[in-house]
Amino acid sequence: MADSLKNPSCFLYGPGVAKFEESPYPKIEDQCDVVLRIEYVGVCGSDVNSSAFPIPSQTLTFDQVHFWNHGGIVNMVDESHPLIMGHEDHSSFSLLATFVSRHLIFP
Repeated sequence: MADSLKNPSCFLYGPGVAKFEESPYPKIEDQCDVVLRIEYVGVCGSDVNSSAFPIPSQTLTFDQVHFWNHGGIVNMVDESHPLIMGHEDHSSFSLLATFVSRHLIFP
């Protein structure tokens, strides 16, 4: 499944319908672009059904993840407009455009 993909992404097509698929690698297109290598992804608080998950220290189950159950909050996903899951990430710099690399300060 995802192990054979070079750049796997988890697409949500509807409530409870997710597929791992290949995504194109991002490219530097502007002098201010940064490409990040995502290493870990977590579940965002907005994804969680708060009535089923009142205590932050509990372990999540699929029935408590809002996007998974409902396919969105305001804008709903569907077969023609899927959503790539996972925006709470830990990442590192993969590519930096020239402007960014000249002005980035590392501690």
